[in-house]
Amino acid sequence: MTPVKRGCPSPPCPLPGLLEKALFDAINEKDESTALEILDVKGCPVNLKHEIFHQGFSSQASALHMTIENNMHEVALKFIYAGPVVNERAPGLHNQAPLCWACHGSVEENPALIKELIRAGANPEQQDDGGWTALHCCAAEDRADSITAILEARRWMDLNIKNNGGKTALGTAELKGKSKAADALRAKGATEL
Repeated sequence: MTPVKRGCPSPPCPLPGLLEKALFDAINEKDESTALEILDVKGCPVNLKHEIFHQGFSSQASALHMTIENNMHEVALKFIYAGPVVNERAPGLHNQAPLCWACHGSVEENPALIKELIRAGANPEQQDDGGWTALHCCAAEDRADSITAILEARRWMDLNIKNNGGKTALGTAELKGKSKAADALRAKGATEL
């Protein structure tokens, strides 16, 4: 049996500027099939960034951030396995890594994508500018399945990391009245608010 090669092919790109623009246009338009076609021609440019405006902020988000935000999971997987971008932060948007973006309310809940990010090296204990971890983001959105996915993919982690407001993920869930998230955290041993 031939092993499956993960990631993207890396042939030379004859028109880098045009293909990168076309790739970002496809990502912005949520056109997953076109984005996949471009990546098959170009390979995955792991350090590709694009200025975006989100909730009044300007940021240089990576292509991985953008594919997660746009629920383009197949394209996101190509970027995840192309290189070391899983902990890269998006300056201007609380300096969050892709894992935190995968836990936000504007993104379709996808525990499988969260597990893939962690398997590829994403650090669920990484804190953004507000001290939030991926668990804080899940707790704020009442995403019990995502909490379970994080804690299954990362066998041990500190459940008592506090954000800049002094709240753990459990404390965040309690403060926001998110009972499913609070129950999921308690089931995994969280006790500190």
